[in-house]
Parts: sequence; structure tokens; C-alpha cells
Amino acid sequence: MKVKFFHFINLLIIGLLFIGSTNIGGVVITNSTLPVGIVTPSLIIGGTKGTDPSQFDQPDSVYVDSKGTIFAGDTSNLRVQVFAPNGTFLHEKTGFTPISSNTNNEVQGIGELSNGTIVVIEKAANLYFFDKFGTTPRAVIPLPVINSTESTRDTQGLAIDNRTDTIYVTDQPNNLVMVFDKNGVFKSQFSTGLYSTPENLVVDKKQNMIYVSLEGQRKIGYFAMNGTIIGSFGKEFATLNYEGITMDPRGNLLAVDEGPDSIAANKYSRVIIFNTTTYEPVAAIGGNSGSAPGKFLSPDGIAFDVLNNRFVVADQYNHRLQFFSYDSKLNLTTQGDVSVEFSKLSSKNFGWTLNGAIFGGKYELYKNGSSISSGNFMVGQRISPTFTDLVVDKTYNFTILASDANGNKVKAEALLHVTPDSVSTTKPSSPVSSGTATPLTLISMFAPILLIVIIQFKKFRIKE
Repeated sequence: MKVKFFHFINLLIIGLLFIGSTNIGGVVITNSTLPVGIVTPSLIIGGTKGTDPSQFDQPDSVYVDSKGTIFAGDTSNLRVQVFAPNGTFLHEKTGFTPISSNTNNEVQGIGELSNGTIVVIEKAANLYFFDKFGTTPRAVIPLPVINSTESTRDTQGLAIDNRTDTIYVTDQPNNLVMVFDKNGVFKSQFSTGLYSTPENLVVDKKQNMIYVSLEGQRKIGYFAMNGTIIGSFGKEFATLNYEGITMDPRGNLLAVDEGPDSIAANKYSRVIIFNTTTYEPVAAIGGNSGSAPGKFLSPDGIAFDVLNNRFVVADQYNHRLQFFSYDSKLNLTTQGDVSVEFSKLSSKNFGWTLNGAIFGGKYELYKNGSSISSGNFMVGQRISPTFTDLVVDKTYNFTILASDANGNKVKAEALLHVTPDSVSTTKPSSPVSSGTATPLTLISMFAPILLIVIIQFKKFRIKE
């Protein structure tokens, strides 16, 4: 039987075109390709569990006013500690509901009215109003009594729209955002959705909406000011769930991806910065959970310090506050001169990771003086050459030049000597750098297309 060979060729060409359009090593960001950088904190307050000034027992919330004064919710110590911008302890605010056999209480969200009054919500469903430098509450307002269909309130997040001094509070078990006026008078409420468990919230005054971290759904919802749900984002990037959220002056949303409360879990505890036009991440810092500076262990609250162009994270189980400057300078991991067997060449054993600059920048990579790649980088991104065109028993001089968004520049170079494989009977593979398809990847990509071609081939033979 004769085969219509041109049909076979057409199918193969279509298959190859399909593969060619697949974005191998492109710019589409997924959870597995999102770089997570390490940024050295510009300031750390605390780090020791205790009850003394500047010590914490699981700090949960944080707020920074227009003068850089820091208000930190010291959760289990039932107080708000107040610090100067340089971290000097000023005073503490107390007077919250004591913990008892009937009451499990915590200090939660903190905000400020336009007249300087500090407002705090506690887990036990009371709103507290403090003079800015007062140590005891000026007023305590209980939240509305639950009705027969509601669960006992567990109030967590607090945000204030200072255009109207409207206060917003999340009620987790009832999946609600409750709305109060500046005096704590209840006005209305809206649902965040069944099983959403709202944690924290922030008002986006530029887009006139409210963002709410939905712990139960592992995503961030955004709502119109009247409570109408508009959409959600971020679920694909959540390690476990989102906790604190805040806005920066650029309009980005900073979200705490809490992660585990154990270092042994070896999972991300990080801050992800989302563009609120595309709702795609533009940066992530923190890496796996840990106790070293720049790492987190079950982080929770977050706030932006506009005056000092930095944000602060309540690093809960490390019992500290960590501050990260938007002006942090770019730095490179060290790469020394190395000799590597051809089959073991990979980005893991040769290349540079770009850290420090939260919003990344631009780079150019050279081989023996000639540019071989360039482009934008994100904080935490690994830059390596491709290795497929390298030759055994030859030494290459690689140089990287990079600059961050603030104009800081770095340069580094290293020699790579390629050696023969130590086991001659093993056919050397051609390892490639991150972002390039490996042989196994190519096989897995080609397999479905080749299967279609074979099936169609058989059909044509039957028809013939």
C-alpha cells in the first residue's frame, strides 16, 4: 500500500511549529520560576523572646506612621511597642483584654486616623483607641454581638481609609469585613466568600478598592469599596497562605507568603511584591524559612515606611521586626575559578546570583570578551552561560556586568576550565543552563506530537 508521504511531512512540520512556539526559558513567571532573593535588612528590632522593651513574643502586626514611628503588635504579650525610626524603644500601649480560660486573646491589626489617633483591634473583638503617645486606651468599643447564625468572632486585620476615616476589620470565622466609622460605630459589613477566612486587608486609594488576604483560600481578593468582589490573584504563588499585606508608594502590593512555622519544613517564607495592574509578581525576597538576617519564620504583619522608603515585616517566630530598604544595593554571589567535567556543567556549579536590589535591573554576560547574553533580571535570579557550545580541555573567561534600578553597578569575572568526563564509558550529556530545554525536556515535549503523527500515519495507511 502506498502512503501519502506529504501528509506525514505536513503533520511533522505542524508539530515542530507548535514546539517552536512553546516559551522555553521565556519571561512567563510561575511559582517554580519565580526567583527568590536575599536582601540584607537595614534594621532589625528584637530577636529575643521576652517581655522587656524591644523583646517580643510572636509579633503579629505592625504599622508605621508618616514620621517613621513604628507601632508593633506584640501578640502574646498583649501590648503594642512603639519605636523611633532608628529602632529606639519609646513606650508601650497596654490595657487589652487579659487572656483567661474563657478568652484567647492577641493584639492584632493597627492603624491611624487622620487626627493621629491609633486604633488597634484585638482577637477578642474589641476596638481600642489610643492617643498617639498615650499608653492606655482612651476608648474601648466592643464589636456588635454575634447573631444566632454567626460564630464567635476572631478579629484579625485592620485598615483605615484616611480619606473618610472609615475603619475596616476582618472577622475570620464569619468570613466578613466589618465597617466602622471613626468613632467605632458599626456601619455595615460584607462577605469575603465561604471558607475564605479573611486575615488582613489594605485600602488601595489609587484604584479605589480593598485588598484582603484570604487565608482559607490561599489567595488575595480585591473588592470594590462597597464590598463587591472584583477578582483574586496569587494562589499559584502561595506556599501555604497569605498573611499581612500593604501597599508601597508605587502602587505595588506587598504580601507575606507565610510558609511553615518550622525551619525543618524547608519551604518558602517570603514577601512577594505584586504589580497591581497585571497582578504578576515583580519581586520576592526571603527564601526558605530560617533565622538568619533576611530570612523569616512564620512572618505575619507588614507595613510600608514611606518616609524612609522601606518596609518592615513582623517576623513572628523569630520574635523580631526586619526592615528592608527599597534602596538596597545590588550584590553578586561569589564565583571562583573552577574546573568542571563536561557532563557536569550546570548553572548550579557555575554562575552568579543577583541579590540585594529588590526591583532587579539589567545585566550583560561576556565570554572571552564577547557578549553572549543580556537582559533584565529579578532579585534572586541566577545568571549562567549556556554550556552546549563549550569544548573539552579549554578555558573560558566569563564576565558579568549588572546594574540595579538605582544605578548601582557590579562586575565580576571567573575562569571556567572544561575537563573530560572521568568515566570514559559514560556518554556525556550536554547540560544546559537554567532556562534552556534539556534532552529529557525535549523528549517529553516531542512525545505527544510524535504520537499524533504516528496515529495519523496509521490512519492514512488504513485509508490507502
